[in-house]
Amino acid sequence: MPRTHIAGLEKKVFRKWSLIILVATFVLYGNSIGNEYALDDEIVTVTNPDNPDHPNHPRVAKGFAGLGEIFTTHYAKSNKASYGYRPLVLASYAIEYQFFGANPHVSHFFNVLLYALTCILLFYLLLKLFRDRKFHMIFPLFITFLFLAHPLHTEIVNNIKSRDELLFFLFGLLAIVMYVRFMDAQKMSKMVMYLLLGVFCIFLAALAKKTTVAFLGVIPFTLYFFRTTNWKKIGIATLSIASVFATFVLIKKGLVKGDHLREILYFENPLVEGSSLVDRIPVALYTYAYYLKLMVLPHPLSFYYGYNYVPIAGWDNIWVWISVVIHLPMWGYAIMKLKSKHVLAYCIIIYTGVLFGFSNLPLPIVGIVGERFAYIPTLGFCIAVGWFLLKAFKVPFDDEKVKTLKIPNGLKAALTILLLLYSGRVIVRNMDWENHLSLYRHDIQHLENSTKAHSLLAGTVAPLIIKEPSITLRKQMTEEAKYHFRRALEIYPNYTTCYNNLGTIIYSFDQDYRTAKPLFLTAIKQDSAYVEGHFNAGMSYDKLGMLDSSMYHYQKAVFFGNQHPERVTGILKRAYSNLSMAYVKRSMVQEATKLNLDAIDLFPDAPEYYLNLGNLYAAEYDTIVALSYYEKGFTMVPNNYRLCVHIGQLYAAIGNQQKAGEYFQKAQFMQQSQQQQ
Repeated sequence: MPRTHIAGLEKKVFRKWSLIILVATFVLYGNSIGNEYALDDEIVTVTNPDNPDHPNHPRVAKGFAGLGEIFTTHYAKSNKASYGYRPLVLASYAIEYQFFGANPHVSHFFNVLLYALTCILLFYLLLKLFRDRKFHMIFPLFITFLFLAHPLHTEIVNNIKSRDELLFFLFGLLAIVMYVRFMDAQKMSKMVMYLLLGVFCIFLAALAKKTTVAFLGVIPFTLYFFRTTNWKKIGIATLSIASVFATFVLIKKGLVKGDHLREILYFENPLVEGSSLVDRIPVALYTYAYYLKLMVLPHPLSFYYGYNYVPIAGWDNIWVWISVVIHLPMWGYAIMKLKSKHVLAYCIIIYTGVLFGFSNLPLPIVGIVGERFAYIPTLGFCIAVGWFLLKAFKVPFDDEKVKTLKIPNGLKAALTILLLLYSGRVIVRNMDWENHLSLYRHDIQHLENSTKAHSLLAGTVAPLIIKEPSITLRKQMTEEAKYHFRRALEIYPNYTTCYNNLGTIIYSFDQDYRTAKPLFLTAIKQDSAYVEGHFNAGMSYDKLGMLDSSMYHYQKAVFFGNQHPERVTGILKRAYSNLSMAYVKRSMVQEATKLNLDAIDLFPDAPEYYLNLGNLYAAEYDTIVALSYYEKGFTMVPNNYRLCVHIGQLYAAIGNQQKAGEYFQKAQFMQQSQQQQ
């Protein structure tokens, strides 16, 4: 009869090794705590002062007050759709923000802590599973340290945004523990308790990430392999997990409206454009081979594996056939050993089964390959490595008759070398993740054919140019940004935003409006509703003195921007203002007036449109109406000295000395305050 809990001496041993695992995790990942944000971390963590209109920031920045909204809204938004539902992850960031503010080091610390807790829980689970199969403790211990030190996990720990992976796997492992206890329980009350706890843990995992659905297969297989076969209980466990996902979907639909799938673009995975199931078979085989290579030799590691770094392999690719030679025997062996519940069969099923969902065969995957997708499969790999090493050195770890287990010096040396190599790779890789720029600049050395990598590096350098005080470095950074945008376009000429971004660099820092203009026009040609492209084209024509063309593109920017104003708020505001100035230059007063009134309807708290109307009415000598708009604008910018004086002068001009005096007095007070400061 399998025991339900670790007890006696085993409990002391478990506590000792848990402490060692905790310390080892912080030794390996301690240098990541000093890192800043990197690779989309700001999307879900902090209020970004450079982008206050970002849809996720306000919820997280509200702390506890934002939790209700977090659980009733999407995880993220793109320029075209809202998508995803991971409220548990956003809630963790909001709670962090409540206590610590926007602090990347705190976020990194909690990621390391979550990873340590995952490894401790994994050790506990493996002890529980393998002990009842009469395996020595060396086996689960070996597996745990291989898992802990595997460099493929550096992205998950270093990327704050990847906390969804940490949380869903942590709660998934906890769910396995509960379902195992459900299988072991004899009393009905215990069975019900552990079943409900398992359901609760799976639900929490689902709130972290929908890929928790993998546990719909992982848990039943684990129960089958490591417990006496009880099909009734396994069936109940499976149905309970399925019911969690059905309930999760219903709750999500009830709470969150208008869910969409995240759009995958061609440069993220070319398979999205018309690939058939037959086309995806060789790609899936290549993907399996690629993951196996990363498992065995995790170098080089990359923040991105999309087009054209990972090729869309066909049957003429040698690695597709190598994959066939490797994986077909593996699958055959797993099927052959399924009935006997061999540990290697379990490894193969968990490893290849979970990877199937990320193999690009069912659906194209963002980025084609991703280190985070290998998180659960790494466990199957580590179990297999542990098994083969112990067998290779003839360690009788699976012989219950052996009381004292002697570890050969060769195995100690092999294990030490392997863990040192993995650990060194982890510590060095943590340093690459110091910030956006360090990560992109490091990885671009082997991502020369990745259009997305070049675009991300250029897009990270670009906003730093204006902040660089050195003219020499500013020129170098400008050339660096232009090079990587151009390289991205060489790899993928239909990358619309790259044309716009390259044009923006040339417009802003080279002030070469004639060269920038065709880049904006190319972007518009590829996407006729591209608001930012139209706005930038309008500015280029404006600088070149081509006012009619400038107005045309500003009008397009306003028109398309009004269709989804919440997505392009900053650009749309500027488009209204620039178009208003263009109308004024053409003496189109009525058009300018109507435009600013429309802008006020859309952005009632934006002072610039009230001031524009004040200027328009003042130019038409309608001082009374002009003053009403000026005063409304002044309430929004009460520290604007020049506006305050101007309003006072207008009141003096119409003979209202009382109001004029009030504004002159306010202006004098502002001037005195500035002098004192």
